[in-house]
Amino acid sequence: MSREIRLTVGEEGQRLDKLLSGELPELSRSALQSLIAKGCVTSGGKALSKSAKLPLGQEVTVLLPDPAPLEVEAQNIPLDIVYEDGDLLVVNKAPGVLVHPGAGHFSDTVGNFIMEYYKNQGVEADFHPVHRLDKGTSGLLVVAKHPHAQEKLKGQLHTAEFRRTYLAVCVGSPPAEAGEVDAPIGMAEGSILARAVRPDGLPARTRYRVLARRGGLS
Repeated sequence: MSREIRLTVGEEGQRLDKLLSGELPELSRSALQSLIAKGCVTSGGKALSKSAKLPLGQEVTVLLPDPAPLEVEAQNIPLDIVYEDGDLLVVNKAPGVLVHPGAGHFSDTVGNFIMEYYKNQGVEADFHPVHRLDKGTSGLLVVAKHPHAQEKLKGQLHTAEFRRTYLAVCVGSPPAEAGEVDAPIGMAEGSILARAVRPDGLPARTRYRVLARRGGLS
């Protein structure tokens, strides 16, 4: 399933190769040069050369080839798909399921289930998760069907355009009904998985609101 990407030149006299590298960062320089050489980059129906200097406002069409298949084994497990279009899926991931195939889990992950779904639907697409959910966490997972969509969505990930809300149970009871936890998070000492608040950690901010308190839990 080839895809067309339409770009508009935003700078007078901009070279085609510079425009493409800025707008399609998921593609290597050699991959972009190959697209140009194959005549996949056009304007007004005419193929462009990599050194073409483009006038302000000119529209350029890039025909992206079918993605190379990923080495993910397909498994026929029902998926709870809450949204789908030509570029992405939003899947309601069940708890206890890993997102990516890995050590000890090569056929029972979201990636395996999605590849089987594509196969059954006759969809030519790949598995490109935009973010992660831990094995024990359930909820909505955004999965791009091709690298271009993944890069565009990852660019939105830590902005107001991409908002994530979690429902959690904690031991104990926060003193306030609502608040904000602003503390750097890094790797916990002696662990390759656990995280902890530490001075050299990465910035992390969570706003919370207490919905219920019962039996020492919130």
